[in-house]
Amino acid sequence: MTVNELRTEMRDEFQDVRTEMRAEFEDVRTEMRTEFQDVRTEMRTEFEAVRTEMRTEFKAVRTEMRTEFKNVRTEISDLRIELMTAMSAEGETTRRHFDVVAEQFRDYTKVLADGIARNTERLDDHEKRITFVEGSG
Repeated sequence: MTVNELRTEMRDEFQDVRTEMRAEFEDVRTEMRTEFQDVRTEMRTEFEAVRTEMRTEFKAVRTEMRTEFKNVRTEISDLRIELMTAMSAEGETTRRHFDVVAEQFRDYTKVLADGIARNTERLDDHEKRITFVEGSG
């Protein structure tokens, strides 16, 4: 075999190897595309499942919140009614107390007014006597 024949044979062999490598690389690329597509499909499916689960959970949380807010509003309303009732009762008690105090004040004022009236009468009597004594003297 001559050098040229050897070169030709080597070129042909390298060409065959290159062709085989290209074919293998193309097979690997095709396989990778298929695998990536499968992974993307799985991811989409899983993400959609997670989204659905999240929507369901958020809906449940919203329902719980509405129920709890409704309960709180009811409790606040009940407390308001209870406070209004207690304040009304306390107002009535205070009013009765002040009515009693006012009545006692009227009684004390009447006693005081009567005492002042008697003292005024006595002073008037003393004034008349003094005026009489001074006038006759």
